[in-house]
Amino acid sequence: ELLYNYRKTVGFPTDRGPVAEARAGKPVKYAVVVQAIQDDFCLFETLKRLLDEGRKLERGDSVGKILLFSPDKCWDGKLADPARRAEVLVVAAQLNQIYPGMTEVVDVAVDQVSHWKQPRIRVETDCRNYYSRYCRKLGYEHLLIVDGDEFWRNGLMNRLGSFLRDRGWPRSVFTGMVPVAGLPGYPIEGALDKACIYARSDTYFKECRGAVGFRHHLPGYDIYHFTATRRTLKEIADKHLGSGHAGQAGYYMQEWVDRVLLPGLIKPGLRNCHMYSMFNSDNVWPLVREWGASELAELPESVKSYLAK
Repeated sequence: ELLYNYRKTVGFPTDRGPVAEARAGKPVKYAVVVQAIQDDFCLFETLKRLLDEGRKLERGDSVGKILLFSPDKCWDGKLADPARRAEVLVVAAQLNQIYPGMTEVVDVAVDQVSHWKQPRIRVETDCRNYYSRYCRKLGYEHLLIVDGDEFWRNGLMNRLGSFLRDRGWPRSVFTGMVPVAGLPGYPIEGALDKACIYARSDTYFKECRGAVGFRHHLPGYDIYHFTATRRTLKEIADKHLGSGHAGQAGYYMQEWVDRVLLPGLIKPGLRNCHMYSMFNSDNVWPLVREWGASELAELPESVKSYLAK
């Protein structure tokens, strides 16, 4: 019973044997999977951090390729803005100047991947599974899943590599994030936000970044998610009002934008500032706090200019 309870707490890992031990000793080469319909605030800085850190990982692990999947349609069926999609090409060119040949833009014809009459979340999920199949055909088994407004903290990739080996090569891994809201942007303490950051390329997604099966939890909050911080308040408002959550049951997006975001009320000490929890009992974003000096020290200057000092 003790053994069963222990194995339950760690997700019933596969027993180590000759195959697992052999894989544990092999270096991992990751494909970085990014869904990029535009330059999403810190796309360049996010990917450059992964390329920089991917050159000096432990155990010989590395980043093999960054694949920027660029859908031609939004999830509601509208055509993507060609000018915004062109921003993705610019970011890829900038990255390839520093690390030649490491970044590739993949055009995605959404109608060939998913039927447009399906619900928005289903279309996005179908695209996510297409990305995994694409990487698997290229020979990549290990995927890092990233968004253009998610900045990974120093050391997260090494922590993830150790975690994968300790857990016997799980199918997927999720971790906590620190949302950043407002302009200037402030971090949220103790948020419930989670993201799947790793999946094997044979893993099937049931919704967006929600992988099928047991998802292993990498403890910590090592990703800054600039979900509500952009270059202007209007850009933040447009981003949220045009998102899939606007109009979704339980989300009061317009009220949040009008009452909290545009007046600039996001300040340290504000509680329950999420567009969902501010009108409900769910404490999704418990508390707005100040930045720590160590946090600001590891963020690039181009991002810091939008944050509270």
